[in-house]
Amino acid sequence: WAPEISWDPETKCYFVVWATSTTTDKRRHHRQYCVTTRDFRSWTPRKLYYDPGHSVIDAFPFRFEGRWMMLVKDETHDPVRHWLQVVRSKGGAFGPWDAEERPFTDNAECWAEGPTALELADGRWVVYFDCYSKHRYGALVTRDFEHFERADFSLPRGLRHGTAFRLKGDSSCL
Repeated sequence: WAPEISWDPETKCYFVVWATSTTTDKRRHHRQYCVTTRDFRSWTPRKLYYDPGHSVIDAFPFRFEGRWMMLVKDETHDPVRHWLQVVRSKGGAFGPWDAEERPFTDNAECWAEGPTALELADGRWVVYFDCYSKHRYGALVTRDFEHFERADFSLPRGLRHGTAFRLKGDSSCL
């Protein structure tokens, strides 16, 4: 469910995180798992990446001011909590992780999922996400991932989850 790939400069590995639940889990308790690779031919065995004790999907790990952070969707169904939160690592790319912070999206405005964060040239970050209950995208701007402001943002109609990233170096292989 919603895989994301990241580069960890400390371990010099790429890692892929995704959400899944076990086939015996009737409550759909999704957790984040990961695998790592250096060459995209061999992969480490799957391991648990993040489990806050409730269903969580759409993790987006990234580095902010030298620290690993993650945007996640709380997928709790009872009570409904389809909102986005920030989680900060106490260590490196693989945690351990602090407790989730207060939600930065609001269920009253829309049910949100699929977050991505991009750093802007002026040091601000834009967090964009799928407001799937309203069939549109939403965006917030932040400098610290504690205070968020609405951003003017639009994408073509019909898009769903998506991740943008900056390419570095020679793109001739594209």
